[in-house]
Amino acid sequence: MPDLTLSYIADVDPERASELDDYADATIGIEEPDSLPACDIAVLAIPIGVREPYHEEFARRDVPLFVEKPFATSLEEHTHLLDIHETVFCDYMRTCFTSTRQLRTIVQSGVFGPPKRVVMTEQGRVGATGLSPGSYKLDPALSGGGVLMERGCHPLSQLEIVFEGYEKEVQQADVESKEGIDVQMSVDFEFRSDGREIPVEFHTTDLYPIPDKTICVFENTIVAFDQTDPEATVDCYPSASNESFVASLSSDADLQTRFDEIGSRPRLTPPETRLELAPASAWANENIEAFYLRWQQFLSDVHDDTGYGTIIQTAPEVTRLTNEIYDFE
Repeated sequence: MPDLTLSYIADVDPERASELDDYADATIGIEEPDSLPACDIAVLAIPIGVREPYHEEFARRDVPLFVEKPFATSLEEHTHLLDIHETVFCDYMRTCFTSTRQLRTIVQSGVFGPPKRVVMTEQGRVGATGLSPGSYKLDPALSGGGVLMERGCHPLSQLEIVFEGYEKEVQQADVESKEGIDVQMSVDFEFRSDGREIPVEFHTTDLYPIPDKTICVFENTIVAFDQTDPEATVDCYPSASNESFVASLSSDADLQTRFDEIGSRPRLTPPETRLELAPASAWANENIEAFYLRWQQFLSDVHDDTGYGTIIQTAPEVTRLTNEIYDFE
């Protein structure tokens, strides 16, 4: 980005920092956060379990902070971080996907009638993980959890931006964990607005392959897309009142039986008629575009004090819902 210069990259491991010499003016090995040189803005991309001293140091310096997801492990921590920082953003980059924003427009405008039901499924890290035995992702004290904290926060952020203004509550959550790391879950939410109650199902797992799919049943239409893919198009199917379109996600009976243990797996069995929404040019159709737009939001707030509000900046509802899910464990 033409208005930014990467002054330095810092790491507690000097050798690891030195491997990044080509990316910054300097690489620095640090022992304590207060040893960091000055900067105008900072990026915090370290495990969530060790971020607190860095949050405190950059807040003391009044340095705007761009933080890797997830933002916090608890709502209390989230509130504290918002209190100490003047400007802070979290990298929920999927909120800038074209498909996410198109579904938001559909929901907020009511063009297809009120939403009646939402189903979201997402595959986590299935098969060989590529993680070394000492990876922080295998330590809940460092990572904050497992599949929900690492990956599930993204779809929750998409649901939050799409259904902005709705009251959201966890009704039921079945969470399977191994050695303190959650590896699979099935969650039933209830979203409420204007006297309507909308059931929302969310399924994610590190154990078995499942499709990445969001299905939103409206009064007049069914909308479906892959929420993980910035290039995914939003498909619209007529006659949504015929919910026979919503069936099993897999024709593999064995896989179906295994996943049935944590909940149903609805999918869209498409009819012959399908309308495809053209991508919205104002939003991202590639991951790099989503990162770029997220940075533009952050820098706009830094320069102009735009005041996007916490839903865009750090999504505290994502933290709250994550806590509610874990409370059922």
